[in-house]
Amino acid sequence: MTAIPPVTREILVAVTPARAFEAFTAQIGQWWPGETHSLSSGICKAPPRDVIMEPRMGGALYEIMANGERSQWGTVTDWSPPHRVAFTWHVGRPPEEHTGVAIAFAASEAGTKVTLTHSNWERLGEAAEETRKGYSTGWIGVFDGAYADYLKA
Repeated sequence: MTAIPPVTREILVAVTPARAFEAFTAQIGQWWPGETHSLSSGICKAPPRDVIMEPRMGGALYEIMANGERSQWGTVTDWSPPHRVAFTWHVGRPPEEHTGVAIAFAASEAGTKVTLTHSNWERLGEAAEETRKGYSTGWIGVFDGAYADYLKA
């Protein structure tokens, strides 16, 4: 299979890298748009109770759905505060069908440049191109929208 380019998003936020990292990881449940971007919204017709990222290598990234069930979205593969966090991503798929998401936090004159890179689409086989297309627009609302707006508050 031909390599499929990653989805990359980049934003500038007027906070320190440490604050941007904390917001993305420890506070993900406060800004994640669960009413539109969760399994709970589809299965339970209600946003999840919470979204949690365990703060360590090997930690789980998961939602607690409105019905109380836990649904794992991925596993932390790089925990390097306040510079980088990476995790597997398999929302609604078996763990072996994961892609990879990495978030880099770099100090800039304006605050912090935060770069999201979502890659490893080839692991999804025939579903790769269509799935990538969905995430190329989906991350705009989640990352450029909800996360960036949370840091402005």
